[in-house]
Amino acid sequence: MNESHQQLAILGLDRQATEFYQRYLQEYLEGHETTLKNSTAHVFKADFEELNPYLPDNYAELVPRLEKILGEIDLQNCRALLIPNITLHTILPRVNLDPKFRNRIINPISCALDYLQQCKLGEITLAATRHTMLGTQLSDFFSSNGIRIQVPAAQDVQLIDAIRLRVFTKGAEQALTNQLRQVLSRYPHVLLACTELSMLNDDEVFMDMARMQIQAAASA
Repeated sequence: MNESHQQLAILGLDRQATEFYQRYLQEYLEGHETTLKNSTAHVFKADFEELNPYLPDNYAELVPRLEKILGEIDLQNCRALLIPNITLHTILPRVNLDPKFRNRIINPISCALDYLQQCKLGEITLAATRHTMLGTQLSDFFSSNGIRIQVPAAQDVQLIDAIRLRVFTKGAEQALTNQLRQVLSRYPHVLLACTELSMLNDDEVFMDMARMQIQAAASA
């Protein structure tokens, strides 16, 4: 890897997600042999409120706004870009990006697929936002690659979404971690596809898209 491309970058949206990505990335680098061992990630700050009112699927507003935010980022000295929001990664295919720029974005959905295929897992339980759990984008993607998606029961979907909203507004708390584990313990092969839920997974009890994404960036 060229020395000018040694740094990782994070799109800094909301504070808690950015800090979580920074913390876990540092922990991972400290525990693994990598050329990035003594590196810190550069944070490109962005105003999440430019996007948040239009999530998850107001594409007419989201696509040009996300395109503008990413268009202001210079990745010349960065080998990879982490975007700490799974929903935004489902929108990125609609965004007009230079191919070289796009190739430096670490896609957590692709990371999860690679992991599941390596583990030969043919069925998972998806834990994410209510929109993602009840929507078809991720389920269609995984199904087309031979992996069946199970969704929690309706009352658990509501509870999981309430937990992640609580994390978004108040931060990660042990009580929320315990609550999430209690709910998800009823399901096999749980995959977290929401950054706020990943923030409650410090012991890595569940498979975790955000952590897979960060690990892939560290090895990019």
